[in-house]
Order: sequence, then structure tokens, then C-alpha cells
Amino acid sequence: MARTSDPLGDPLALDFEPCTGEWHAEQWQRFAERAATPGLVLYLHLPYCAKICSYCLLSAERPAGAGAIERYVEAMVRELDRHGELLAGLPVTRLHVGGGTPTLLGAPALGRILGAARARFGPSPGAAEAHPSTTTREKLEVMVAHGIERVSFGVESLTPEVLARVARADQTLARVGSAVRTAHELGMRVNVDLLAGLPGETVESFEHSLRTTLELPIDALSVNRFLVDGSPLGRSGLSLSPDDVRAASEMLARTDAIVRSVRPPDFPPAAPADVRFGVQYQWQRPLLEPGYSQQDMIDPGSVLAVGAGGMGKIASGYHYVARGSAARWAETVLAGALPEQMVCRTDARFEQAFRVADLVCRGALDESPVARAFRAELDFLESTGVLVGSRLPPGSAIGAAHLIAFLSGRTGSPRDEPAVPEYDLIGGPLPPSLLWCRLAMRAAAAARSGP
Repeated sequence: MARTSDPLGDPLALDFEPCTGEWHAEQWQRFAERAATPGLVLYLHLPYCAKICSYCLLSAERPAGAGAIERYVEAMVRELDRHGELLAGLPVTRLHVGGGTPTLLGAPALGRILGAARARFGPSPGAAEAHPSTTTREKLEVMVAHGIERVSFGVESLTPEVLARVARADQTLARVGSAVRTAHELGMRVNVDLLAGLPGETVESFEHSLRTTLELPIDALSVNRFLVDGSPLGRSGLSLSPDDVRAASEMLARTDAIVRSVRPPDFPPAAPADVRFGVQYQWQRPLLEPGYSQQDMIDPGSVLAVGAGGMGKIASGYHYVARGSAARWAETVLAGALPEQMVCRTDARFEQAFRVADLVCRGALDESPVARAFRAELDFLESTGVLVGSRLPPGSAIGAAHLIAFLSGRTGSPRDEPAVPEYDLIGGPLPPSLLWCRLAMRAAAAARSGP
């Protein structure tokens, strides 16, 4: 259990290294030749934003001059054509569209990309991210026409002073309400994201944002903690004080009681035992599928990521992200070459261990095949009291990363990385979703390492 003393600063040797586009294409070719391979998730990454929000952890950039978006769209279509030929006949089980800001594109451009994906891989249930300020009825209608059933609005806060501090002043309550209601009218299932603890947010102002959001016709609400580590604010030197961390913890602690008093959710049916990092609430319509793309990264299976900055994976092989800027990626594709990738090696046992740790931390471990594969190890953890009833007991010093290290036999990275005091102040076991987020942050940093 001591193999990973700092799960976030040193997350299980999950390091990204460069590889050629030709090697990457060869791996997908081998993937396509394995007849027993399960279904494929398709992830389209549209990295451009009008402004870069200072809390963003992942891959986003501003368009590099006139025509940049048009060239990127053309490159996306060509890459979808190429992958469609390479993976012909493989079923796509889900489609995710993320960024960046997918709704920064105009309706015709969105339609062209989604149409190319549908033409090459067939229809599949889809989910898309959207910015309330750039969402229009026309864009949502294009999404619906191409199978997008779920839309997630990254609202984060409804406090004007906070939005101004994080480069999101163009987001108003009127725009949020219009976007949510329009999506609802079109029959889409709507999720809204809120972040607890953004700079300038108070417990009272966050509660106002939460209560206002609950008045909207939403089907899901994700309330998460703002983590400065890995964000532009963090890279510029900002750190959270103990008072900042305590305030965010109070916001999250109050959230569940407010949600259940204003609009009791169908899921989770009871108050979660631990809300240190956030909770997702759902209301029956039915319970939302597909969910977040991060769950596809935790679950077994492969994710074909198309675009600059989007993280994908080949099951039992590696996670990957295209190296370099969106403009460089588009130029490479339009020139008929294969973009260089950054890859992080994994294996079947590690991925199975990640899945088991996720089930344990969500209290959902059962006798599934992946759990049976670790029966001896899980029985040992039960006998020593590390697990109680297939769960981590309250107050456990053991977290998801420790479970993954123990089950998979994976050790930490050889290099030293500074610990992040922010996480020590929060305390408590780290959920697998946060480890996935840390991996995605590393992928984003790896992508930026290129020209």
C-alpha cells in the first residue's frame, strides 16, 4: 500500500511519451483486426474557445488567426474519413463532443463534423458540451438532428463578480436560462455544471447560484470542487489558502441538503457519505445515458479521440493525445500526414484495477467478472479491515490510487514531483474520477509540449 505515497503528485507512473502518427495508426489497425474487441466510443474534440477560462484544467486554446476554425473543421472531416476506413464495421456505442467550446462553431460547421461522424460510424446516442453564451436554437437543432441526446452546460457560477474574475463575464443568467430552456424544449436531456470555490465566490453567493439553477428545467446537476492545480490560475502561481479550501468544503457540504429540500433527486437516492470533491444529481427522464466521457475512460473499452487535445485510449494498450497546437494538428492533417501523438502506456490488469477501485469508491462493487478477477486481493483487503462490506470505511487513509497500486502492482513514477498542499487541506480518499482528471491534466500538458 506504500507504493504510491502521493497519489496525485505521483500518479502510478502515468507518464506521456511521444510516438509517431504512423505507429499510432498501426495500433488502431491491430485494434480493428481483433474480432472480439468490444464496442467503440467516439470522442470529437473541438479545442477552440473565445476566451480561456482561468479555472480550465484541460485542452483549450483561442483560434490562431482568420480561417483557423474552417481549417480545423476540414481536418476533422478528413480524420473522420480516415478512421472510418481504418475501423470500418466496428460499432460505435456512444458519441461525445467536447472541448474547448463546441458551440463556438457555427451551425453549418457543427453539422458538417457531426454529419461526417454519422456517415462514417453510423448513428449512436450522443452527448455534447456547450457554453450558454454561444448556444443558439439553430446549433442545438443541428445536434439533435445528428443524434445528440444530452447537452452539458458548463455554467460554473451565476455570480457576476466571480464570472468576471475567471474570464467568463459574457455569461449572464438570461443566456443560461435561454440555452437550458431551448435544449429542454427540443427534447434534449440537460446537465448543468457548477464549481464550488471559484475565486471571489462566497458560501452565500454559491447557494444563490445553486438555488437559481435548480429552478431551471434540468435533468442533471454536477457540483464539483474548483481545483487550482493544473489550471491557468495555478500555472500563474495562484494557490488556495486554508480559508479558501474550507469555504469550498462548506459550499459542497451545504449542497446536498439544499438540493434535497428544493428538488429531491432520483439519484443518488440518499445523501452521499462523502461530498468533498462533489456530487452528480439526476432526475428521472430516465436516468441519463450516456454520461460523462470520463466514465468511458474509466470503464473497459476503447475511446477513439479525433482532434487536437482530446484524450483517447486503446484498451489494454495506452491513453493518447495529439501533440502540439490545434493549428499545427490541422496543418499536418491537411498536408496528408499523420499527427504525432503523446502516449501513456497501460495494460489490462491496470485498467481492470482502475475499474474495481471506481466500483469500490462508489459502493457499487458486485460479482461482475472484473471483480472476480481480483477476488483473492479483495478478500485479503476485507480480512485486514481496509475494506468493510466492499467499501472503504469512513475516515480511511486509503484512497483510490492506493487500491489501484495494490491491485495492479503498478509503482510510482521515478521522478519527484512537488506535493499539492490543496489536496492535503481537503483530506479524505480521492475518487477515481479525480485520478482520471489528473491523467487528463497530464495529457493536456503533454499536448502543449509540441510545436
